[in-house]
Amino acid sequence: MRLIALRLGLLAGLVTLSSALLEPRTIRGVPVQRMSLTKDSPSPYCFVVSSIAELDSSSNFLATQVWPSARSASTAVKKYASSDWTVCEFGCGPGMPSLTAASLGCRVIATDLDELALDLVQAAAEEQEWTVTSSKFDLIADSIDSDALASIHKAMGQRDIDLVIFSDVFENDRVAKGAARVTSYFLEKGSRVWTFAQSDRAQRDAYVAELKARCPDNDSLAFADTAYDGNQKLWLCDLDETKVVYG
Repeated sequence: MRLIALRLGLLAGLVTLSSALLEPRTIRGVPVQRMSLTKDSPSPYCFVVSSIAELDSSSNFLATQVWPSARSASTAVKKYASSDWTVCEFGCGPGMPSLTAASLGCRVIATDLDELALDLVQAAAEEQEWTVTSSKFDLIADSIDSDALASIHKAMGQRDIDLVIFSDVFENDRVAKGAARVTSYFLEKGSRVWTFAQSDRAQRDAYVAELKARCPDNDSLAFADTAYDGNQKLWLCDLDETKVVYG
């Protein structure tokens, strides 16, 4: 009888959890849905906005969706990141890579210019009982915002950033060049930088050109379809959207 009661209790708990995960959610009054990294259970999930029609002009719909590069970045984090790393994601959107890092126990800060995107990350982290710090950061600025970078280091307890992640932030040349400036800054600090972009993102050429201008000793920089070797500081990961695993 005890075993039956235990099983019934466990089943009731699973039903309650499943019901909670299926319940519709709104964040800042906007309907959202959960998007899991894989079909495995448990799997990190983030929140995405259900429809562009639900947004006002203050939010960027592109910043509220999970793109193939974010899935690839998350898979790489799950495979290669160490639980004792501090991780910073720029242009995080819904923050799938950040949330994946948090699921491993990493200390994480997710940054974006879009405030709704940051709220999506926070809501997903809190619901999964993980800690992710969020912070506004403008990659479009013509120069690095030293105050914003100081805030990132402060949020991390002045610890060095072990890993910086960019996943498909190349929506225009200004963002791409801003990402290159931030990449150069963190490489000089000794951080790892992983940048993921689909092959058809033309703006990533602007990122590479700006990075070469700032790192003249490494003129061979280019995106490539290669795995992380465990040692390289800069990983420019070229990905084919048709080969991305969706669960």
